[in-house]
Amino acid sequence: MGFGIPYKQIIGNNCIIGAGAKILGDLTIGDNCVIGANAVITKDIPDNCTVVGFNKIVHR
Repeated sequence: MGFGIPYKQIIGNNCIIGAGAKILGDLTIGDNCVIGANAVITKDIPDNCTVVGFNKIVHR
């Protein structure tokens, strides 16, 4: 990530993002997702998923 480089994050409807979560780079978080506190997201997350830790996806 450099200075002045635009990134586009798309966050779906009805998402919950915990305190301290980091969303890095160009990516999409689907609808009805839960991102745990202090999670690090570096890739797209499909609809209806829970993410904890470093990209650990738990499908609901």
